[in-house]
Amino acid sequence: MSETPEPTSASVPPVNPASLPSENVPRGTLMALLIIPAGIIVWVILWQFGLIASLVALGIAIGALWLYRIGSGGRISRAGAVRITVITVVALLLAFLAGLVADVLPMYANQRNLDYVSALTSGEFWEFFSHAVDNNLGDVVVQLVIALVFGALGCFSVLRTAFVQTRAIEAGPNTQPPAAS
Repeated sequence: MSETPEPTSASVPPVNPASLPSENVPRGTLMALLIIPAGIIVWVILWQFGLIASLVALGIAIGALWLYRIGSGGRISRAGAVRITVITVVALLLAFLAGLVADVLPMYANQRNLDYVSALTSGEFWEFFSHAVDNNLGDVVVQLVIALVFGALGCFSVLRTAFVQTRAIEAGPNTQPPAAS
């Protein structure tokens, strides 16, 4: 019986980003957009329990990158990184707004004896919401800044990944990608 030798790590060449299939930007973007509703739901749930929901911002950025890679075929270019960053910022702003609405909506609905859908579609709700946010502006701004810091950390890792990969592709197929630190 002849035994075939197991490949060792020395015999397996490292994966070069240039060897990945071409990037499918539209499909990657559509996949990354799935992080918006998921991020909003997780944000509001944590927000309602009084936990630090701004940590979700990091998860949104990483989740958007992961979903983009699934949709794009594994490759991420600078254009893809910019799209992921925009999706992350939009998801953060919508999640933050949804968290504030989730705080104010029960108060308004109870005062008016309305169900949540009727209260949310009432024109007076948004005026009530505006006054509630204005009265608590200090707390709101601090939470928004913390969320944006965590989102920026996540986006930084996304952009860094894209720029490292793009540099390796531009350098040519025979070069090794720079080692990640």
